[in-house]
Amino acid sequence: MQTERKKTTTESITQAAITLASSLSTSLGPRGCDKMIIKDGKPLITNDGATILKTLSYYHPINKMLCDLSQTQDKNCGDGTTSVVVLAGSILRQCSDLIKKGVHPTVLAKALDKIKIDCMDYIDKVKISIGDEKFNKEKFDIYLTQPQIGNIEKKDIDYMNDKSDSFYIKYKDSLLKAVTTSLSSKLIASSVVEFAPIAVDACLKVNGKIVDIQVIKKIGGAVEDVRLRKTFVLANNIKNPVIKEKASDDKFSKKVKFAVLQFGISPPKPNLDYKISLTESKLVEQIPKQEREYLLNMCAKIKKSGAELVILQKSLLRESISELGQSYLTRLGVIIIDDIEREDIAKICDKFNLQPSVDPDYINIGECTIEEKLENEALITEILSDDACSIVVRGSDQIITDEAERSLHDAICVVKCLFDDPYLVPGGGAVEAGISQFLVKKSNEFYSNQDVLSSKNEHNQNYILYSEKYIYEQISKAFEEIPYMLAQNTGMDPVVQVNFLTSKIAENPTFGINVRSNTISCMLDENVVQPAKVSKSVISLALETVATIIKIDDILPSKR
Repeated sequence: MQTERKKTTTESITQAAITLASSLSTSLGPRGCDKMIIKDGKPLITNDGATILKTLSYYHPINKMLCDLSQTQDKNCGDGTTSVVVLAGSILRQCSDLIKKGVHPTVLAKALDKIKIDCMDYIDKVKISIGDEKFNKEKFDIYLTQPQIGNIEKKDIDYMNDKSDSFYIKYKDSLLKAVTTSLSSKLIASSVVEFAPIAVDACLKVNGKIVDIQVIKKIGGAVEDVRLRKTFVLANNIKNPVIKEKASDDKFSKKVKFAVLQFGISPPKPNLDYKISLTESKLVEQIPKQEREYLLNMCAKIKKSGAELVILQKSLLRESISELGQSYLTRLGVIIIDDIEREDIAKICDKFNLQPSVDPDYINIGECTIEEKLENEALITEILSDDACSIVVRGSDQIITDEAERSLHDAICVVKCLFDDPYLVPGGGAVEAGISQFLVKKSNEFYSNQDVLSSKNEHNQNYILYSEKYIYEQISKAFEEIPYMLAQNTGMDPVVQVNFLTSKIAENPTFGINVRSNTISCMLDENVVQPAKVSKSVISLALETVATIIKIDDILPSKR
């Protein structure tokens, strides 16, 4: 029997989680609303679940779990960050009702583990290989009637051994469909024609290693001015651009010897506060003189090493190069690129197989081609490299530019998911609606005799079987939340549309909510698809999180 404290704690946890999921549900789908969040006095507009939850302040510890849930989904797949929280909230609501009716949380948690396995099994049956967007209904029907037959055979796709060009040609349409579906719910949905091919090309360029993709944000211009470059873009960090000296040209390119420096070109300073005691007035003049000599000596060593270009790592404690040091290097004919982040320094060194220099006496030299160009009256500095991949994202202001970058990240992650697991599933809530019906059918396998209600012994096998049957039936309702919210956010009657979708799913599991035409239609015909990996991750993470939450019966303070 539950104590009053346990009951209050459980209700508090459930209510907090459901409230957060409910507020996030209005951002689900292509017609979902955006949220404005005031962060550090500045507005942030987004409908990305991970970004929303990451920037919110929480008053209940369970909300931090949902934030971590969304962040994990973002890390795993890059997409589905809103869906995973909405689905978790819906499942938790059904679990709360089951617990109130006497189902023990341990029994419920075990049943959720079984449901997760069944959901993964269902997705394996409805998924389709990229490049072959046709659903094999015959095999699916056989599986529903004879589940012991096993999985539909997996095609041998040697996709990771393909060259990028052949992979792109072979699976281009499938990749673009998945990326378009992901971007359709973003702020940049109107520019999907420009963003989708760039996301696909960039991921293929780096062979799925998305950490090698550099994204540069530039304020000014339209969102559709996004560009993919097979170079390493260094933004506007060049201190002494050559192009300004050549007013008649809008482009400058030169092969140079360069060095990556991890030391400051500025007068030496101690780490702690200090005082200088002077005994004679003439010593005052020697301080700046010694600083000039120190800098001149350092710049001379850099020039003597043969470096025509220096790339300086951004310093947190002091300026990476002083005005005097910049003046000396410019006079010596050395191009300066300043304030480069540590991550970008590592990428440059990796691309050119060059060790960064930490001492002016030992400077490592590499070779590259540097290019300066004017675009939309803005200077772009690039280092040319066959292995580099950079994307320049533009926007009218910082808010639009930041959201465009987040949307592009999600799109690139979708392509990465298809590199890892080359299978698609229909979108529009088709998978969730299909799982809902599938769980109802599975529930009939546990027990069909209603007389078992007379048994009140929790150790009785019949009672356990009936409990699982009841759990399956209740949890199946939770999966209807996704198509329900898709329909509601589109302006359709959610109850009518979900009921109609349920009847259609029985005929063909590829039917879903068509937000473009406000109808129920085949998602494959509408090219609304998403990676199977995204759906699997959303469902498994949501079920695992809820299984953890329902077993919490108290919140205790920690030792200070």
